[in-house]
Amino acid sequence: MGQPRRRLGVVAAVVCLTAAAPRHETDPAYRAALARAIATEARANASRRTNWTALGPPDFGDVAYGPYRRQKIDVWLTEFPGARPMVVYVHGGGWVGGDKTPEGDDERWHRSFQTHLALGRGAHWAAINYRLNAAPDGGGRARPTRLPTPVLDVARAIQFLRSKAATFRLAVDAVGLAGPSAGGCAALYLAFRDDLARPDARDAVARSSTKPKVVFATDAQTSLDPVSLVSWGLARGLDHAMIRAAVGAASRDDLLENYSRYAAVLEEHSPITHVDTSDPPVILEYGRWRSPALPPIDADHAIHHPEFGRRLRAKANAVGHGRVSLTTADDAAAPLSAGDAAHPWRAFLDALLGEAARPPAAASHHLAAAKVALVGVASALRRGRLRGGRRPRPPPAPAPPRRRPRAPPEDHLRAVLAGNPSLLAGDRSGLAEAIRGAVDARRFGPGDDDPGV
Repeated sequence: MGQPRRRLGVVAAVVCLTAAAPRHETDPAYRAALARAIATEARANASRRTNWTALGPPDFGDVAYGPYRRQKIDVWLTEFPGARPMVVYVHGGGWVGGDKTPEGDDERWHRSFQTHLALGRGAHWAAINYRLNAAPDGGGRARPTRLPTPVLDVARAIQFLRSKAATFRLAVDAVGLAGPSAGGCAALYLAFRDDLARPDARDAVARSSTKPKVVFATDAQTSLDPVSLVSWGLARGLDHAMIRAAVGAASRDDLLENYSRYAAVLEEHSPITHVDTSDPPVILEYGRWRSPALPPIDADHAIHHPEFGRRLRAKANAVGHGRVSLTTADDAAAPLSAGDAAHPWRAFLDALLGEAARPPAAASHHLAAAKVALVGVASALRRGRLRGGRRPRPPPAPAPPRRRPRAPPEDHLRAVLAGNPSLLAGDRSGLAEAIRGAVDARRFGPGDDDPGV
């Protein structure tokens, strides 16, 4: 009897909270806050479009990290020498859509200032695809997948990159994960979940670690459990395809009525379930909707709500982790543009790069020495000290004649008229000829052809 009663309790809580939503949404303060949030987001989106610049082709494109069609990685290498940290970008899309290419990413922020700033500061950039869940609205694929497939694909991609560290010039202990929405959720899961590496595996990829050094997640879900969403005021998130497709539920009613069937999978893949003190730092940003008001306006608002971040930060503080940074529209320092100097992306890169933010001192020394040697060789070549000994210097070229600045035309004409007043009287053919000659010969006073004057 326990399970049916729990199912009825979940359904009743969802119905009660959903029924109460319209009363909150008609509140003037709520509507005003939402209007401000929409205006802020419009400005942020305009800034993203203005600042967006395309990347060139990857240094390694469509590298397969598994046998399936979507198990592909693109890698851009920084110009910094030696083994470097790497940002691994996990696209969003509810695990039912999205792509590693800019055409497949609605927000495109990973192809704007974030990517260029990471490469410019000395971090490689990798963007991955993974297998998608079948959408529950009939948009399923030939081979529908469920959790944990998308998350395990992301883990496998990280292990693959680490196993090929020499190829990608990767510092294996400095892998950072970044992504929006479902991509951020997968990144957070791998940050808090115990390492999925299998040290005894025969496969070198499987022996590599899945734990990132730091995570940057935007609008990410920190729990997939319907009970948590209901208790947090995010019941409308259950109308979104992401959670239903994750477990193959046919509808919201199916998800709730058969909760006991899906609960274990959803709880296991909720990042908030696994937080402990040994986990890496996490940086959260909720800026897409810019409204922390509850209840959410619709399912899309609910599934990307800042309440996810607040709950994760509270859990991290409660267990003694204390390294979850959260930026929302409530924060006075929250930037409106991704290019803002205070944007949390810069803090993410600081945490990822650490001492690798600049080229190592040894590398800098060798580069400087090479530069000095090249300058010396070039100087010796100019002086004729290489290949045949000292060659006589050619005699210096004669100095060019000094040139006096040309006088403007009106000064020349005044001088002509002052010396020949007769040109203004009677027949003016002489005046016309003098002016024409001066123009043709560019002789407006002493100049190029009078070196001795």
